[in-house]
Amino acid sequence: MTNLNTIEIEKLRLTDSIVESFCLPQPHSVSLSKVVALEAVLIKGKKFIGFDVFNSKFKKTLTFIDCSFDRDVNFRQIKYAASISFINCEFNGNVTLFGSEVEGTISFVGSRINGRLILNGCSTSKLDVQGVIAESFTISAQEISASISNIGMKNITLMGDLRIENITEIAHFNVMDSSISTLFVRHVGIVEKAQLSINDSRINEVTFDDLKFDNATIVFNSTLGENLYFIKCELSCSILSFKQVILNSMFGIKQCSYHDSEIDISSVSSPNLDLESKCIDVILNNEERNLVSNADEEKIERRIKTLILLKNKFAQEHRYDLEDGIFYILKNLESGFYIKQSQWWKKPFLYITYFVHRWVLGWGVRLRNPIMSAVFIIVSCALTYYITFDLYQANRAVEYIGQKLVGFEGAGTYSVLAFFGQQADAKISGNIPVKLVLAEFMLGVTMTTISVGILIRKLVR
Repeated sequence: MTNLNTIEIEKLRLTDSIVESFCLPQPHSVSLSKVVALEAVLIKGKKFIGFDVFNSKFKKTLTFIDCSFDRDVNFRQIKYAASISFINCEFNGNVTLFGSEVEGTISFVGSRINGRLILNGCSTSKLDVQGVIAESFTISAQEISASISNIGMKNITLMGDLRIENITEIAHFNVMDSSISTLFVRHVGIVEKAQLSINDSRINEVTFDDLKFDNATIVFNSTLGENLYFIKCELSCSILSFKQVILNSMFGIKQCSYHDSEIDISSVSSPNLDLESKCIDVILNNEERNLVSNADEEKIERRIKTLILLKNKFAQEHRYDLEDGIFYILKNLESGFYIKQSQWWKKPFLYITYFVHRWVLGWGVRLRNPIMSAVFIIVSCALTYYITFDLYQANRAVEYIGQKLVGFEGAGTYSVLAFFGQQADAKISGNIPVKLVLAEFMLGVTMTTISVGILIRKLVR
């Protein structure tokens, strides 16, 4: 039926002649309702005012090539189509697909949409969007449940949001070479071992909210933007990796769970990090679990970058106790990595240096290390004095402030005095090992200076 500029076709089988009847030279609107197409439908190079399809069945493909539409386009409750494709088309209104089931692929390739692109309640095995420019893009299941197993977007430009909500059975999701104002993914069903990635794209704000990942791999690679948030997500045996992610404002991971998962933030560049303590623990546990001896060079360098990132974060937040803890782990990792790469004849000296810095000096940030080292020095020297001064004999003792101290008590007292350079106040018969006493005093000065320096540094900060 033809009504002015509108051609309405209802309850007919679409044949080539019927398709030709509504593909006229002059622009017009088309409304198809309850039609059936048993063969592939191809519409090429036509201009339409509007195009609406309702409650229809397409057994094979439905394809538009080089077509233009002056108003909104609506496809509602399309069933059983092998694929629906729009190639090099131009839309001067909104494009809506609602409640449709497509066995194959829904494709938008090289098309410009001067409005919104909306998929609501549509199920398909693959959604392929390439070279598309649109105001915004929404993929949702607000009224009718929908599943899309594979979502691929390449070289798309969206002035507004890309919103994906309430879709189920997502196995692959990829955004590449695209420019998007906001990407919002919320409450979607993700299958086990899913692959999600964002590559070489500029997205001002990214939010992943209320998602569950099981044995999944989520990768952000070469992504530019303002903010990136991972909120209320559950990760189980999954990998969350951020590679060359540059943000101008905020990077946040919070209110998430991380069962047996791995998080890599080594290549994130952001002035502000909002990481909950559980997330930091997972990152640090991953670093400690993978020792230098069984990790390749790339992984070690990635861990070093991660620790530097966390160290700078805690320094900016004035959380100096956590900064010192990260610095201690960082120096252990860097030194172990350096020793591993060194020539064999250098390694004995480097191992000694590493031992002194880590276990004795605590890299200048752990107060307990020099204190424990001082205690060890005092006890070791006391044992030596006990033997040297024959204090195990009943008639031998150390005299200090009018008291005679025998046995190991006397040796310990003399060792403490020697450690602090006060051994002259004690009297003892026999030959005093001057070199040992002098060495203990020098070690005592060193340990005391380091301990006081660390303490003052912590108090001042």
